[in-house]
Amino acid sequence: MEKLYSWCTSLSEKLDSSEYEYWNYVQDYFVETPVCFNVFIIGAISALVIAVIYYFLICNKSFALAKRYFWAITVFVTFLTSLIISFSVVRGTDGGDPDESTGLYASSYLTQEKLVTSTNGNEETITEYNVQADNYRVALSSGYELLPMEIAIVNAFYSILFYLLFSLIFKKYTTHGKAIPW
Repeated sequence: MEKLYSWCTSLSEKLDSSEYEYWNYVQDYFVETPVCFNVFIIGAISALVIAVIYYFLICNKSFALAKRYFWAITVFVTFLTSLIISFSVVRGTDGGDPDESTGLYASSYLTQEKLVTSTNGNEETITEYNVQADNYRVALSSGYELLPMEIAIVNAFYSILFYLLFSLIFKKYTTHGKAIPW
């Protein structure tokens, strides 16, 4: 599922290059977990919910709001909703340990534990992995690591495509929205 996002983000570049400093963290999160599938479903569901609200509630109740400009506003709302939710799911929150963290932060703690365990007690390597994990979390929190935003933007565009599809399906079942968007 990560292929849906790797064609226009830096995900494929970061997954294919073991020389990328945080390769292990990206690999463990985007390949080993279903996060890409989950985010894709979030985009589809947000598009579906907004399309249902627009066509079945707004277009059936109000002729004044069954206009192309209001439809364009709902497309923008779909984009923003998907963007915000997708970004928060991918990036997650940092709670200071794996049990209280979500998203990339939680995955970074788990990857850090896995890397430290594989060192067989080599203190120098353990320190290196701990510093690397801390730097990765700092890069996430400071916005230097742009991959979560890239995934969220691509997902927002996917949700617009879903919204257009739902528009084509739903518009014929409305009272005032039969001509919207075209």
